[in-house]
Amino acid sequence: MAGDWENVLTAEESVMQEAGRLITDTVTWHLERSVRSLHYVER
Repeated sequence: MAGDWENVLTAEESVMQEAGRLITDTVTWHLERSVRSLHYVER
């Protein structure tokens, strides 16, 4: 992975929490979408 890790590590706590929420919401959305789409595959 590449990134600006020095700035990431020094980010404010509120920014880190918001980023964590965005990541969690994105992963959850993709997982739920995959589970719903299984209905069409199992036919």
